[in-house]
Amino acid sequence: MTALWLTLFAPSGLTAATGVDDAPPAPVDTVTEFFPENANLSDCVGLVERPGCGSEARGGWGQTLVFVALAGGLGIIFWRVSRGVRANRAAMAQQPDRASDPG
Repeated sequence: MTALWLTLFAPSGLTAATGVDDAPPAPVDTVTEFFPENANLSDCVGLVERPGCGSEARGGWGQTLVFVALAGGLGIIFWRVSRGVRANRAAMAQQPDRASDPG
């Protein structure tokens, strides 16, 4: 029973190491299309995009579609909130004023 418990719940440091590394080797050079190859990367990193940095691969129809979907969703939310506020104000206007009621 103890052997079973140690086999199932022992920390990984107590188990026998196989010595085989199954991880693939790291690539020698990574190429990205968002930074130019002839510019120093530290010159292109920052909050504001500098001239000569960046790529034409940004944006496109997918980014535009996401923007339109977000703007449409926010429009629907604002419309529903304004409808609720108007309905609440109309309901409050139809009720008698309880503050002036003495009883």
